[in-house]
Amino acid sequence: MARHKLLVAASSEAIKNSVRQALERAGYFVAACVSSPEDAVAAGAERPELAVLDTALGGGPALAAAAAEEMLKRYSVPAVFFSASAQDLVSQDTLRTRSYGSVCNPARQADIVGLVRFALYRGEMENALVENRRWLSATLMSIADAVIAVDKDGVIKLLNGVAENLIGRPQGECVGKFVGDVVELADEKSGMRVPNPVFSAMEQREAVRSPQDIYLGAPGGRRIFVGCRAAPITRESGEVDGAVLVLWDVTSAKNAQEAIQRSEEKYRTLVESANSIILRMDLTGKITFFNEFAQEFFGYAEKDIVGKNFFDTVFARASKAGGAAAQMLGRLSDGPENSLSYESENIRRGGVPVWISWTNRVMRLGGNRREILCVGNDITSLRQAANALKESERKYRKLFGDFLDAIYIADRSGALIEANRAYLELFGYAAAPGAGMHLRDIFEGAADLSAFLAEVKRKSAVRNYELRLKKKNGELIDCIMTSSLRLDAAGRPAGFEGVLRDITSQKCAQQELERSRQELELRVQERTRDLARANEQLGSAYSELQEAHNQLIQSEKLAALGRFSSGIAHEIKNPLGIIMGGIEYLQIKDLVPAEFSQGEFSAPRAPAALAAGLAADGFLKSPPANDAQALAALNTLIGDTGFYDAWLGRNKSAQLGREAAELVRATEDLRKMDEDSLMPAELNAVRFLNRYLLEFSYPAQAPRSPNFDAFLTLIKIKDATTRADVIVRNLLKFARPSELKTARVSPRELIEYAINNIPMEEKNHVAFETSYEDGLFIDVDRNQITQVIINVLVNAAQAIPKRREGRVKIRARRAQPPGIARKPFCAIEISDNGEGIKKEDLPRIFEPFYTTKIYNKSVESRRSPDEPEPDAPGKTVRRFWQDIRHGQAQGTGLGLSVSKSIINNHRGEMTLSSVEGEGTTVTITLPLADSAAPRTDAKSGHDAGRI
Repeated sequence: MARHKLLVAASSEAIKNSVRQALERAGYFVAACVSSPEDAVAAGAERPELAVLDTALGGGPALAAAAAEEMLKRYSVPAVFFSASAQDLVSQDTLRTRSYGSVCNPARQADIVGLVRFALYRGEMENALVENRRWLSATLMSIADAVIAVDKDGVIKLLNGVAENLIGRPQGECVGKFVGDVVELADEKSGMRVPNPVFSAMEQREAVRSPQDIYLGAPGGRRIFVGCRAAPITRESGEVDGAVLVLWDVTSAKNAQEAIQRSEEKYRTLVESANSIILRMDLTGKITFFNEFAQEFFGYAEKDIVGKNFFDTVFARASKAGGAAAQMLGRLSDGPENSLSYESENIRRGGVPVWISWTNRVMRLGGNRREILCVGNDITSLRQAANALKESERKYRKLFGDFLDAIYIADRSGALIEANRAYLELFGYAAAPGAGMHLRDIFEGAADLSAFLAEVKRKSAVRNYELRLKKKNGELIDCIMTSSLRLDAAGRPAGFEGVLRDITSQKCAQQELERSRQELELRVQERTRDLARANEQLGSAYSELQEAHNQLIQSEKLAALGRFSSGIAHEIKNPLGIIMGGIEYLQIKDLVPAEFSQGEFSAPRAPAALAAGLAADGFLKSPPANDAQALAALNTLIGDTGFYDAWLGRNKSAQLGREAAELVRATEDLRKMDEDSLMPAELNAVRFLNRYLLEFSYPAQAPRSPNFDAFLTLIKIKDATTRADVIVRNLLKFARPSELKTARVSPRELIEYAINNIPMEEKNHVAFETSYEDGLFIDVDRNQITQVIINVLVNAAQAIPKRREGRVKIRARRAQPPGIARKPFCAIEISDNGEGIKKEDLPRIFEPFYTTKIYNKSVESRRSPDEPEPDAPGKTVRRFWQDIRHGQAQGTGLGLSVSKSIINNHRGEMTLSSVEGEGTTVTITLPLADSAAPRTDAKSGHDAGRI
């Protein structure tokens, strides 16, 4: 008998040796004696059957209990405790361990031996119980049926996994519940619940089976058809403790049975109504069944064919296939487990041959009786189609092989499935496809092949795809390929197929043709350039000739004008000088005085009253004491050149009358000068303006001068005389062109100066937009070019109606003239959004004395609605200023002629383009200076005074 192996652990050597000796005398084998918890755990690796531990091990019951738990956890070694202190045995640390017992007095060796003996016995019993449970659980869980155990009250105690799956509930939800609530059985036909058979088994004390077809109610309203059997669980005394319920799923079997029944019904219906030939015959060939379709197909009634031999009626013995079929039927009868399928030629009633596809099988009818079931389908049309397909395949093969272009068929990876003879010859291969040939063999690289296949996949087909391919010997050839995707029966890509053609020779010929074409094109271009140069030279010569002709005509005109101007200049200029001198003499001698006199004031309008009003408005420091002081103060005030600006500064919201506005415009330059620098006539004009301003501002206090109309008449005569003088001076410019005083300036400087010197009334309704290209310099006479720009800007401003928002764009840029040898020049473009010029006026716009500004003496037609009638008070003054205003719209016809003459004198050009209703653009072109460095040929700078 094997000795039990034990482990002893105690802190005291005496107690440890005493326990060890007692156990060894009792016949036990002490494998190890240790003194610490750590040693006890380490000794557990030797797998002793029991550990005997002192609660004082390591200093207290907590460490001893921890060692016992660790040995049980690691090595499944149980433990018992002994202690001299009963309190240690009942401590929380000792009680929480799963020990097999404890003893209080370790000195009594019999207690120690008894405790060990009991613990070993208990361990053996527990191991046996665990083993039995393990075997029982494995057996129960391996049963294919659902097993449910209940006590005598019908409460479920356990169930296996099959039962869990069948019922649809886990074991935890079922154990402890009444079996009738968990296993709901019902009759298949009535749907009524049936009693659970476990109660019948316990009552009858024998196994019972449910007599009717039942089903199990499952979650979700499902029905599971089951077989059911129950057996009682009894003791040796015969007392019943419970029962076992066994269920198995018969749903598939039931469905199969129903399917068989339905199949039999379908078979009967199918056989009678099938569109196939169905017959049965015995092993000798005697026909026992012939369905309706067979009767109609072969032309035999059932009574005429049943009982007759199959081989003597519808079978064509003369055919080779028929003879072979008869032999195979013989072999089929020898091996009834086999089936036989074949095609044979058969005979209809009347001798018409047909082809039938037969499927034959031996059927056992009971006992040793056997018959052969034959099912046939008419394949006569298929046979004919197959023959036609073979013929088509033969033609296809011949066409495929004899086609002059290379043809290939490849799978999805590019491996060749088939290629014709032209393909093999083109690429130098002798073997037919199937010897590892691939499309990559003819491509220069794998990337080229991948790109080509991707293109075919993307487009499904490509036509005339040009690429370079490689022969077997490495030679590269140019080809065009037409390829498409091959699709399987489901419409999915199955590979590629295509046609190749070698175009290397065509490519070379095309390249040679392209070279010839390029050479010819170069020759044509060269010839075209020669013709263009000749044409350009001819055009240039014609333009120069035409320009010379025009210049000759213009020169003749200008020469005639010069002679005319020289002849009449002095004759006109001398009388004008006499008139101008007479006007200034009258103004100097105060024949038309502008100052106030004592006699002009009556009692109600005394000078003091007017002076008091001026003092109140801040124009006099203090009111004068009497009329004499007031008269002196008033005359001093109207002689002040700054009085008008001072009055306007204090009356910013005042609206001047039309006459006052025109007087202000006429004396604008004079009022900018000091009184000491004015001539007597100019000072008298300023006084006249200031007096008129007083009369306009204080009509109740300021009397009108009795010589006012005479003074206005002098101004009108002087304005007309000045205008005539301007015309004469313009004429003299044609007769005696002034000497150029050139200096190097930038166009920007000239344009900005010109804009600043345009009369205010011409530019107060126009916005000027300028743009300049940097680095432009020209060698010109400043005064003359500025005069030209001012003339063009004034014309542009006057061409824009007052009702329109005026816009004049000025641009200075570098321009390249046509022709290779010509140097770039400076272009000054001035564009307006005015009314434009009529087409019929454009050709004559630069002619001398031709103008579109017509002077109209009928001022009454131009009168505004707010202007008084001719007979109204003040009509003389208003008519005069209307004449002055409208007279400025007239033109002499010399402005653009003089401007063009000045530009031509600078070796430049002046052109004009216009669209009626949209605006006009004047372009002035002048030669660019060779460098940006300042240079002066003559006296530079603008002339003093005004242009």
